[in-house]
Amino acid sequence: MGRVAFEAQLGKKNAWLMNSRLAAQVIDLVVNAGVSEFCICPGARNSPLIVHLIERLGSSRLYYFFEERSATFFAVGRSKACNKPVAVVTTSGTAAAELLPAVIEAHYSEAPIILITADRPKRFRGTGAPQSIEQVGLFGCYAEMSLDLEADEPCSLSGWSGKRPVHLNICFDEPLLGGDHHSIRPREVVQKIAASQASATVVRDFLTSATSPLIIVGSIEAKDTKAVSDFLLGVGAPVYLESTSQLRESAALEQIKLYFCDDFLQKSSGGYHVDSVIRIGGVPTHRVWRDIELHEIPVLSISDKPFSGASFGKLVVTDISEFLGKTATTRMIRPEHIGNLIRADRLRLQKVLDLLSSEPRSEPALVHQLSDRISRGSLVYLGNSMPVREWDMFAARDCRQYEIRASRGANGIDGQVSAFLGMCSGKGGMCGKNDDNWAIIGDLTALYDLSGLWALRQLSDIRVQIVVINNRGAGIFRRMFSFHEFQNNHELDFSCWAGMWGLKYEKWFQIPENVNSSDSRIIEIIPDREATSRFWKEYEGLCKNTL
Repeated sequence: MGRVAFEAQLGKKNAWLMNSRLAAQVIDLVVNAGVSEFCICPGARNSPLIVHLIERLGSSRLYYFFEERSATFFAVGRSKACNKPVAVVTTSGTAAAELLPAVIEAHYSEAPIILITADRPKRFRGTGAPQSIEQVGLFGCYAEMSLDLEADEPCSLSGWSGKRPVHLNICFDEPLLGGDHHSIRPREVVQKIAASQASATVVRDFLTSATSPLIIVGSIEAKDTKAVSDFLLGVGAPVYLESTSQLRESAALEQIKLYFCDDFLQKSSGGYHVDSVIRIGGVPTHRVWRDIELHEIPVLSISDKPFSGASFGKLVVTDISEFLGKTATTRMIRPEHIGNLIRADRLRLQKVLDLLSSEPRSEPALVHQLSDRISRGSLVYLGNSMPVREWDMFAARDCRQYEIRASRGANGIDGQVSAFLGMCSGKGGMCGKNDDNWAIIGDLTALYDLSGLWALRQLSDIRVQIVVINNRGAGIFRRMFSFHEFQNNHELDFSCWAGMWGLKYEKWFQIPENVNSSDSRIIEIIPDREATSRFWKEYEGLCKNTL
């Protein structure tokens, strides 16, 4: 078999190879259409396109932006100045939606820009899976032509006038750039079970066929916590509780809850090999939820929202408390069955605590320290991927009665400051516990919503503490990609942002013992980059050895 034929056959099974070929095809298409300049907004999903552009064009004709709206307006300006088409390359989700204002301008001023939006595979459409919005047709009449491409589908710009915007929506599967080979799952139909049809037998039948289930609890409302807790205790299966479940620190669930579940689906731990997953509440943000796409295991979701969050499985759309209240379960999983698993998890917890102590200036350690010093009962708003993940993994484990909130429906970083302010009140968040309202966001997230503080002067009765973890760029990508272009490195600080809105400003290199204040303020936390790198390297070693 020749090399070309071999690659063609291999490409049917290996997502990363198909991604590479598709990225090359798309870039060839737009270059042949006259594009020589690209405005790039780095993300994970559009990484195949970015890597191909870097390797093909170098840096002379590539402009980098952390924010898509500005990037697209810049492209409109370049297009008019050069009298030729300019391309914008974005990741998936709300990043694509940020292009719309500039696309409207380009439509009416006849500026030929080509919008290249990365997307998750077509099988995720309508599921509400992380960063999977409905991108096809997003720009409506303002795009002269729209193409929706996946795998080896042909593409052509023939018929384009070369005067108005064009939208190329490009679907990439995982692994995005390389890694373990896996067969691409064929599209499956999610089985949605309406509340009127659902019955307790749905759960019992599911558990009867499962021997080693994992339960994941995403975002739920406070009114549902008792029903969910009672159900979890009844089943007795290991459960991972995200922060927004409001159950993460529950003492009652201590004997079944997992503090960590990295790589949990890839290998057995303590003799427990997951063969099914039950999700309760909102679509989980933890990576383990995305990993279920790589495994042929049954999935059952119980939620009050009509989104499966995955490309397969069963979904019961119902009132969570009412449904679980009717689901009487005797203990399905015996304590001895998960004993070794829980012990392995607690062993890792102790090692992680030791690691947090040994690297006190690392970003995870700073989040850990802060979580232990915010006043009890505060509203704590987690504003983007890294704060959410680091709080889930490393926040203190004792129950401080925080009201944990996030705005993660589409997993975007836009508007996080504004969403936080909308959740605040003078009586302390939505539960009225006290008047402490904390937001923990990243530096790029803050830059995305600098104007969000406009609303604060209309909320005179509230006190806010806005914590900006400034790791000088997209810290999450430093662990994912070797290309510095993904990182949006900068040397900005946020003192002027505080001054603009008349807020008190503090800069912390370590977390003080007393973090509370009677004033609204912006707190800039500066992690030590080398300490953070050491921490994650050691943590990855723990994952291999303890779970």
